Amino acid sequence: MKERGLTLIELIVVLVILGILGAAGAMLLPEALSGYENARAEARLAEEGNLAMTVMAQSLRDAAPASLTVNGQTVSFTFCQPGATATASSTCSPGYEFTFSGGTLWQITGSGNSAPLALNASGGFSPTGSAASMLTIALTLSDPASVTSLSWSRIVAVMSSAYDR
Repeated sequence: MKERGLTLIELIVVLVILGILGAAGAMLLPEALSGYENARAEARLAEEGNLAMTVMAQSLRDAAPASLTVNGQTVSFTFCQPGATATASSTCSPGYEFTFSGGTLWQITGSGNSAPLALNASGGFSPTGSAASMLTIALTLSDPASVTSLSWSRIVAVMSSAYDR
Protein backbone atom coordinates (compact mmCIF):
# COMPACT_ATOMS: atom_id res chain seq x y z
CA MET A 1 0.00 0.00 0.00
CA LYS A 2 1.31 3.39 -1.02
CA GLU A 3 1.02 6.32 1.38
CA ARG A 4 -0.27 9.63 0.13
CA GLY A 5 1.31 12.95 1.01
CA LEU A 6 3.94 15.43 -0.03
CA THR A 7 7.58 14.57 -0.29
CA LEU A 8 10.27 16.78 1.13
CA ILE A 9 11.34 17.87 -2.37
CA GLU A 10 7.79 18.93 -3.25
CA LEU A 11 7.60 21.05 -0.08
CA ILE A 12 10.92 22.71 -0.83
CA VAL A 13 9.86 23.52 -4.41
CA VAL A 14 6.62 25.09 -3.14
CA LEU A 15 8.53 27.16 -0.54
CA VAL A 16 11.01 28.39 -3.18
CA ILE A 17 8.18 29.42 -5.52
CA LEU A 18 6.37 31.24 -2.68
CA GLY A 19 9.63 32.97 -1.74
CA ILE A 20 10.15 34.20 -5.29
CA LEU A 21 6.57 35.48 -5.51
CA GLY A 22 6.87 37.19 -2.12
CA ALA A 23 10.13 38.91 -3.08
CA ALA A 24 8.62 40.16 -6.34
CA GLY A 25 5.58 41.49 -4.48
CA ALA A 26 7.76 43.21 -1.90
CA MET A 27 9.68 44.96 -4.67
CA LEU A 28 6.44 46.34 -6.16
CA LEU A 29 5.00 47.58 -2.86
CA PRO A 30 7.17 50.73 -2.48
CA GLU A 31 6.31 51.81 -6.04
CA ALA A 32 2.60 51.36 -5.36
CA LEU A 33 2.82 53.35 -2.11
CA SER A 34 4.80 56.10 -3.82
CA GLY A 35 2.22 56.30 -6.60
CA TYR A 36 -0.57 56.53 -4.05
CA GLU A 37 1.19 59.33 -2.12
CA ASN A 38 1.85 61.29 -5.33
CA ALA A 39 -1.78 60.94 -6.43
CA ARG A 40 -2.97 62.04 -3.00
CA ALA A 41 -0.65 65.07 -3.03
CA GLU A 42 -1.75 65.98 -6.55
CA ALA A 43 -5.43 65.80 -5.55
CA ARG A 44 -4.79 68.03 -2.51
CA LEU A 45 -2.86 70.54 -4.64
CA ALA A 46 -5.62 70.54 -7.26
CA GLU A 47 -8.26 71.27 -4.64
CA GLU A 48 -6.19 74.01 -2.99
CA GLY A 49 -5.24 75.58 -6.33
CA ASN A 50 -8.77 75.53 -7.74
CA LEU A 51 -10.08 77.15 -4.57
CA ALA A 52 -7.41 79.87 -4.64
CA MET A 53 -8.00 80.62 -8.34
CA THR A 54 -11.78 80.79 -7.79
CA VAL A 55 -11.46 83.15 -4.80
CA MET A 56 -9.08 85.44 -6.71
CA ALA A 57 -11.17 85.42 -9.90
CA GLN A 58 -14.42 86.17 -8.06
CA SER A 59 -12.85 88.96 -5.99
CA LEU A 60 -11.16 90.54 -9.00
CA ARG A 61 -14.36 90.39 -11.07
CA ASP A 62 -15.95 92.59 -8.40
CA ALA A 63 -13.05 95.06 -8.33
CA ALA A 64 -13.39 98.61 -9.53
CA PRO A 65 -11.60 98.46 -12.92
CA ALA A 66 -9.72 101.74 -12.48
CA SER A 67 -8.44 100.64 -9.08
CA LEU A 68 -6.20 97.77 -10.25
CA THR A 69 -2.53 98.10 -9.37
CA VAL A 70 -0.44 95.22 -10.68
CA ASN A 71 3.13 94.78 -9.48
CA GLY A 72 4.32 91.32 -10.57
CA GLN A 73 3.62 89.28 -7.46
CA THR A 74 0.98 91.61 -6.01
CA VAL A 75 -2.33 92.94 -7.24
CA SER A 76 -4.17 95.64 -5.24
CA PHE A 77 -7.72 96.79 -5.90
CA THR A 78 -10.91 98.34 -4.55
CA PHE A 79 -13.52 95.66 -3.91
CA CYS A 80 -17.15 96.57 -4.67
CA GLN A 81 -20.30 94.80 -3.55
CA PRO A 82 -23.70 95.53 -5.08
CA GLY A 83 -26.41 97.04 -2.94
CA ALA A 84 -29.02 94.83 -1.33
CA THR A 85 -31.70 96.05 -3.78
CA ALA A 86 -31.64 97.22 -7.39
CA THR A 87 -31.95 100.85 -6.29
CA ALA A 88 -29.41 100.67 -3.45
CA SER A 89 -25.94 101.96 -4.16
CA SER A 90 -22.93 99.67 -4.13
CA THR A 91 -20.37 99.55 -1.34
CA CYS A 92 -16.71 99.83 -2.32
CA SER A 93 -13.76 99.21 0.00
CA PRO A 94 -10.15 100.00 -0.97
CA GLY A 95 -7.17 98.10 0.32
CA TYR A 96 -7.81 94.60 -1.02
CA GLU A 97 -4.79 92.67 -2.19
CA PHE A 98 -3.49 89.29 -3.32
CA THR A 99 0.24 88.78 -2.96
CA PHE A 100 2.84 86.03 -3.23
CA SER A 101 5.24 86.31 -0.31
CA GLY A 102 7.52 83.79 1.39
CA GLY A 103 6.14 80.83 -0.58
CA THR A 104 2.54 81.66 0.39
CA LEU A 105 -0.31 83.27 -1.55
CA TRP A 106 -1.95 85.80 0.78
CA GLN A 107 -5.37 87.46 0.62
CA ILE A 108 -5.50 90.83 2.37
CA THR A 109 -8.89 92.42 2.97
CA GLY A 110 -9.82 96.09 3.14
CA SER A 111 -9.69 95.97 6.93
CA GLY A 112 -6.05 94.80 6.81
CA ASN A 113 -6.76 91.20 7.81
CA SER A 114 -4.64 88.66 5.97
CA ALA A 115 -5.22 84.98 5.39
CA PRO A 116 -3.20 82.43 3.44
CA LEU A 117 -4.96 81.18 0.31
CA ALA A 118 -2.30 78.62 -0.64
CA LEU A 119 0.96 77.33 0.82
CA ASN A 120 4.10 76.40 -1.15
CA ALA A 121 2.86 78.78 -3.83
CA SER A 122 4.54 80.86 -6.49
CA GLY A 123 3.17 82.89 -9.34
CA GLY A 124 2.28 86.38 -10.35
CA PHE A 125 -0.14 88.80 -11.91
CA SER A 126 0.15 90.65 -15.21
CA PRO A 127 -2.08 92.98 -17.22
CA THR A 128 -3.50 91.33 -20.32
CA GLY A 129 -4.01 93.10 -23.63
CA SER A 130 -4.64 96.79 -23.98
CA ALA A 131 -7.64 96.84 -21.64
CA ALA A 132 -6.76 97.84 -18.09
CA SER A 133 -9.59 95.62 -16.90
CA MET A 134 -8.01 92.29 -17.97
CA LEU A 135 -5.58 90.45 -15.74
CA THR A 136 -3.68 87.16 -16.06
CA ILE A 137 -3.18 85.13 -12.88
CA ALA A 138 -0.43 82.49 -12.82
CA LEU A 139 -0.24 80.07 -9.89
CA THR A 140 2.03 77.11 -9.19
CA LEU A 141 1.62 74.96 -6.08
CA SER A 142 4.08 72.31 -4.99
CA ASP A 143 4.29 69.55 -2.42
CA PRO A 144 7.92 69.19 -1.35
CA ALA A 145 7.29 65.83 0.31
CA SER A 146 6.13 64.15 -2.88
CA VAL A 147 7.95 66.38 -5.40
CA THR A 148 4.61 67.09 -7.08
CA SER A 149 3.60 70.45 -8.51
CA LEU A 150 0.62 71.80 -10.45
CA SER A 151 0.25 75.07 -12.37
CA TRP A 152 -2.74 77.22 -13.35
CA SER A 153 -3.13 80.28 -15.53
CA ARG A 154 -6.35 82.22 -15.84
CA ILE A 155 -7.38 85.47 -17.50
CA VAL A 156 -9.86 87.46 -15.42
CA ALA A 157 -12.06 90.28 -16.69
CA VAL A 158 -12.50 92.96 -14.05
CA MET A 159 -16.05 94.08 -14.66
CA SER A 160 -17.69 94.92 -11.39
CA SER A 161 -21.42 95.27 -11.89
CA ALA A 162 -21.52 96.86 -8.43
CA TYR A 163 -19.07 99.53 -9.57
CA ASP A 164 -20.99 100.29 -12.77
CA ARG A 165 -24.18 101.33 -10.98
